[in-house]
Amino acid sequence: MRTRCLAVIWAAAIGVGLSMPALAQEGTPAAEPSASCDAVEPRDAEFFAELALSQEATPQDAAEGQGDQDAQASPVSAELPDGDAADEATTADVTALYETLIDCLNRADYLRAYALYSEEYLLANLSAETIGQLEATPVPVEESTRTEFGGVLEARVLDDGAIVALVTTSNPNTGEVLIRSTMTREDEGLRIADEVVIEAETPATPEG
Repeated sequence: MRTRCLAVIWAAAIGVGLSMPALAQEGTPAAEPSASCDAVEPRDAEFFAELALSQEATPQDAAEGQGDQDAQASPVSAELPDGDAADEATTADVTALYETLIDCLNRADYLRAYALYSEEYLLANLSAETIGQLEATPVPVEESTRTEFGGVLEARVLDDGAIVALVTTSNPNTGEVLIRSTMTREDEGLRIADEVVIEAETPATPEG
């Protein structure tokens, strides 16, 4: 099933129309972000130019449409695959990764946000339209509509070394979201290799 990365979800405000149960679990209480987007080396223009050429060779819109249909037909389970429970250091790495990602998203600095994803996942999930918008000057999100990191509910280390975790985020437009993320270690850091939205709680529309 093809799904969109979190950076694309927030950028396009996807999820506003979702109607799912409220999240019953609570993650680690959110604190002041300890990781900053400034520390991320942004992907360069050459990378996205090559990615755009790949998108021309394989039209993305039709694939995304099919992926959306598959997502509606097959609900995704929050159950994690078998693996060893992640230790505190690994859980801290996952926390730092998502705090950094969300800081980048709130700054609308997508060149740095997408540097936190694997090249393979970007190729599978970014549309040509999204790539074409990356040259725009980042305009930070208004404070009242910024995304917040909720915490890591559970994390496991698989036999191949990949890390799978359930994390929560929240945003006034999309509500609270439960995400299953698969990460791999690249260049001594974590990169998101897969990301699936499990549940989303749609905010109530204010009466006016």
